Amino acid sequence: MGGLIPFYFNRLSAQKFFISNLFGGWKIVDEIPSLEFASSHFGRPDFRSKGFGSNVNEFKRSAILALSTKYKRAVTKPSLIMVVPTLRCDHSCTYCQVSRAPLSSESHDLRIPENAIAKVINQIAAPVFKLEIQGGEPLLRTAYIQRLVDELREKSNKSFEVVITTALGPPLEITFLEWAKKNSVSFSISFDGVRAVHDKQRRWIKSNESQNLLNQIELLKSAGLGHRLAFVNTITKDLLSVDPKEMILEVSELLGVDRLFSRPISNYGFAATTRKALGYNVDSYLQFMNRYLDSILEFYSQGKYFFDDSFGIYLGALFRPEDNGHVDFMNPSGYGLSAAIVNYDGKIFGADEARMLYETTHNTALPIGQINRDGSLIMNDSSFHEEVIAQSFKETKPHCDLCAYSPFCGSDPLGDLVEQGDVQGFMPSSDFCETATFMFDAILSRYADGRITDEMVGRWLG
Repeated sequence: MGGLIPFYFNRLSAQKFFISNLFGGWKIVDEIPSLEFASSHFGRPDFRSKGFGSNVNEFKRSAILALSTKYKRAVTKPSLIMVVPTLRCDHSCTYCQVSRAPLSSESHDLRIPENAIAKVINQIAAPVFKLEIQGGEPLLRTAYIQRLVDELREKSNKSFEVVITTALGPPLEITFLEWAKKNSVSFSISFDGVRAVHDKQRRWIKSNESQNLLNQIELLKSAGLGHRLAFVNTITKDLLSVDPKEMILEVSELLGVDRLFSRPISNYGFAATTRKALGYNVDSYLQFMNRYLDSILEFYSQGKYFFDDSFGIYLGALFRPEDNGHVDFMNPSGYGLSAAIVNYDGKIFGADEARMLYETTHNTALPIGQINRDGSLIMNDSSFHEEVIAQSFKETKPHCDLCAYSPFCGSDPLGDLVEQGDVQGFMPSSDFCETATFMFDAILSRYADGRITDEMVGRWLG
C-alpha cells in the first residue's frame, strides 16, 4: 500500500531540520522536510533503518507492536521507591519544596515498624529497584534507615540500591559511615552552585553552613564513600546572575567533582509561597541554562571535563531511550507505575510531587493508600490516580500529537494540576513543555552544527 508513514519535524536553524516518527527514530536533515522530500528520501536504507518509510500496512503492524511493547514496559511495578523517615529538618532553606517540620516535632517521624514498611516495599517494588531515602533531613534518623535497609536485605529476594538525599547537617557517626560503606549507600547532596548563594539560601540551625558541608564531605570521603557522592543544585534568582563558568569552576574546585544535577525552583511546599521573591520566569531560567550549556562546551573544547545531568535527561531520551529511566520522561507517566513514595505518616503516593502537594492541601484524593503497623496496605479510591495515568499518554494529548519531540518526552500531570487546574493540562502553556522544547532545541541545534559530537554524548551518558 502506498502513502507515507507519518512523521514530525521541527526547524533547528535556517538550514537544519529535525524529523522524527512514532517509533522514536530521528534524523537531522538540511532540506525542508516536505512531502516531496519524504517521497524521495524515505525509501533509502538510512531513513528506513530509523523507522521512516512508505509502506503504510507495514507501519500499522510495526506501530502496534512498538506501542504495545512500550506500554507493557511502562506498566510495571515501581523501580523507584522513596521513603520519608522524618519531615523534621535542621535547615530552613528559603525555597524548600517540602513543608518541613521543626526539629522538636517528632510527630513528623515515621513510626511504623521497619518490618512493616519492608513488607509493603517487597510487595509493591520491581525485582530491581532504587530505594531513595528522602526528607526532611533523613540523617536525623540514621538508626531507622539502617534497620529498614537491613530488614529489606534479610527478608527480600529483590535487588536494590540505596540513595540518601541530604543537606549533611547532622553529625555523621562512625558506625553509620561503616554501615553505609558496607551497604554501598550513595548520597545525593545539596549544593547551590556557588558558596555565597548556597549560604544565603540554605539556612542551617548553626552558622557557616557551607563549611559544615565541606567538613561532612571530607568525612564521607575518609570513610571510602567519595565515589558515591552526587550533588544537586537548586537554581534561584541569585544564581541566575552568576556566570556559569564561575559556577563550574567553583563546583569543580570546592567540591572536587565534575558532575552536577541542576533543577529549577519547585511549585510545591514552602517554595510555592516564596517563589515570587526567590524565583523567576521560565524564560530567565532557560536563558541561564543556554549559557550554562555553552560554558560546558567551551570547557570541553579546552580539555576540561564537566557535565550537568539535567542536560543528560534530554540526551538520554534522544540517544539512549532504552536506558532513560527518568520518571518525568516516561510515557505514560511514571506516576504510581514507576515510582511510589512512603511518607512519614505511612501514606503512599504515586510521586514525590503528590506527597509535597498533600502537605499543603491535604487533598484526600492524593494518597494511593495507607500502610498499617502490621504491614497491611489499605488502598484508597483509585479514580484520581487512574485519571492521572490515563491523561498522560502522549499520543492523545492535545499538541503533543503534533510535536516532533513527543516520542522522546514525558509529562508532568501534578505540575499541570498545580499550574492549570487539571492533570491533562494544555502542554504549550506548561513550564514542563516550554522547558523540554527549549532543551531539545538547544541540544539538537548544537549537535547539528557539530558543537556536540557523538564522542561527547557517549562520554556524558557513560
